[in-house]
Amino acid sequence: MNGMGMLPRTILDLLQNQYKHESANHFRYIARSSWANKRGFNNTAVYFAKEANGELKHSSIVRDYIEQRNEAVEPSGFAFDDSSIFKTFDELFTTALKVEQETTDLLNNIYQEAIAVGDFMTSTWVQQLITEQIEEENIYQTIIDRMIQRGGGGDEVTALNNFRKDQSASHDLDAWIGETFND
Repeated sequence: MNGMGMLPRTILDLLQNQYKHESANHFRYIARSSWANKRGFNNTAVYFAKEANGELKHSSIVRDYIEQRNEAVEPSGFAFDDSSIFKTFDELFTTALKVEQETTDLLNNIYQEAIAVGDFMTSTWVQQLITEQIEEENIYQTIIDRMIQRGGGGDEVTALNNFRKDQSASHDLDAWIGETFND
């Protein structure tokens, strides 16, 4: 322990919740990877497997910070709120965007509470995670925008319905994901 000092209880509770959320995100993305793999969307499967590993890294970052502040992670079960039964290819990404937005909201809550209680060490630390989250949201929005464009543009619901009707669209997008996001 490096003696950085203990966390205010409200901050510790928020960080414990963030640890649990990031851990659940790992499984959320494993489910998406598995779904894509089963249906032959190999690039999307790889993409979500990488995302799952990233979420595991994020949970470790939160755990490490808790421990650096002379506290302990209090692991607890979580209700898995994400189904591995996705109906459509685009649903993998539209629901993932919501997961990322929830993650950003939780991190913003930590930031706001840290400022409110004068825990400036935590507010500085969490800013880096918020910046990363905004980038993650932008990636998912870019992928969704590409689907909307392929579906003819216009309103999202109509465009995604059109995207689903085009039998080659999902496979074309899978190839694009491989070229654009998979190293």
